[in-house]
Amino acid sequence: MKKYLGLWIIIGLLGLSSTSYAGLFSSKSPTVAQVNNKSITLDSFLAQLTLYKKQLGNAIDTRENKLKLLDQMIDEEVLYQEAAKENIMQDAEFKQKLEQAKKQIAVSMLLSKKVDSKLTVSEDEARTFYDNNKKLFQKTTEHPEITFDSAKDVIRQRLLFQKRNQQVTTWVQSVKGKYKIKRNESKIPS
Repeated sequence: MKKYLGLWIIIGLLGLSSTSYAGLFSSKSPTVAQVNNKSITLDSFLAQLTLYKKQLGNAIDTRENKLKLLDQMIDEEVLYQEAAKENIMQDAEFKQKLEQAKKQIAVSMLLSKKVDSKLTVSEDEARTFYDNNKKLFQKTTEHPEITFDSAKDVIRQRLLFQKRNQQVTTWVQSVKGKYKIKRNESKIPS
């Protein structure tokens, strides 16, 4: 299970599992694996691969990593079927976590639609950050000097993250104004 820990963490971060795609694809898609009578289709595999590429870039796009992803999807389906046998989905804790997950996915999709889709970082912005923060990219005894070209993707990600946080905060504040919010802080334990 340790060899899949990284992929499990990524799934947690994405907030979606491969089994959540099960109903989205036609049964006409070729089967890439089967656990008992449940097929894992090529379409669901490719959708999961696309999610990983969005998070990890093309680093996952090797045959070895694709096979690891397939192994992870098989493991996930085995565990899902085992959970079903154990009636986990009937458990109150499961139902509570499912509601929390639905809320998190809905919020994530809303932010993606309202904020993320509008965010960009130009090459000039990345270059300005690089030029204004030369100390971060200086040569050390352990690392050679980092050039702008080798750092620009990381810089863009950092700037996108900062912009996103700022935009989310601003957008949430504007939306909160539309809702009647009542706080009862006296009920919060010290």
